[in-house]
Amino acid sequence: MRKILVSILSIGIILALLGIGTIAYFSDSETASATVTAGIINLQVDGSDTWSETYSIDDIKPCRVKYINLTLHLEEGTNPARIWFHIKNVVDSGGETSDAELEADPSNEINDISDQILVDLHLTYWICGHSVSSSKWIISESDGLTIKDLEYQYINLTYDFCGDTYEIFEPCHDIEISISLHLKGDAGNEYQGDSTTFDIEFYAEQVDGPGPQ
Repeated sequence: MRKILVSILSIGIILALLGIGTIAYFSDSETASATVTAGIINLQVDGSDTWSETYSIDDIKPCRVKYINLTLHLEEGTNPARIWFHIKNVVDSGGETSDAELEADPSNEINDISDQILVDLHLTYWICGHSVSSSKWIISESDGLTIKDLEYQYINLTYDFCGDTYEIFEPCHDIEISISLHLKGDAGNEYQGDSTTFDIEFYAEQVDGPGPQ
């Protein structure tokens, strides 16, 4: 009798386990597709996003000012950004030699003219076609900074005109930039005919980025 009960119990357990696989549950599911697209930052200079302008400034003299004027803009529909300005790849050369230069520098070895040219940087900020109430000197003559001083320095161009905190550059904004260059007043004849070349670069980065490294 005991063996019969054990057999019946075993059969019952097996049937119960087999029955687990046949239990139905109410259910529902929903499915959606997803697409991930990276954002865009497209900085334009003077209306071009492939800016490759060459600026030639001739006949620079002590106390005379020469200008480079341009406008920055973010393409419509792209992300806001912060903007930096910097100068790189400065190369000085002796250039053309005059009699006066040879008298002051017979061996033509004093050619560091990039360290004699002062730089001013002035901005006017436009918001959706309207100029804000003020503009700002980012670098002024009183700072006494030369082309050589600014090599590889990053100058932040985005800020609040009503304060000193850095802000963001929106696609509907424009920054008018005036870069003025003038030879120091005490630059002597040793710099006659000398020349310097350098690259101007504007760097745009998403607003929560760490900035140039």
